[in-house]
Amino acid sequence: LMELAELGPNWDSYDASAIDPGTARRAAELAERVHRTHGLTPWWVGPVPDGGIHLEYRVMPTILQLQLPPDKPTEFLLIEDALTPAERFAEGVVDTGETMQGLLSRLVSPVPARKAAHHG
Repeated sequence: LMELAELGPNWDSYDASAIDPGTARRAAELAERVHRTHGLTPWWVGPVPDGGIHLEYRVMPTILQLQLPPDKPTEFLLIEDALTPAERFAEGVVDTGETMQGLLSRLVSPVPARKAAHHG
């Protein structure tokens, strides 16, 4: 993860910002904490054009995407494929440790699929 901090300006040839070293450190600390508390490693890690870091965790059928922008709170997108289309997506800002714990709990203990009612 810390290698991403070595990406300089324009690393994507589309005028991306250099990866912020503090954000890379914050992402590495978060990934370590998630591994320590839940035994998960990111499925994908990548740079973001604003200088941030993207972490993605998958425990199918659930996906948790975390976007760590420089100098802003972490943003999340939680995709729970087992839910109905109207309930499938949740997004927002990780404003507390409790929010992160709640997201990780939903990732490792997904809501069971809702069964369509049978009419006999």
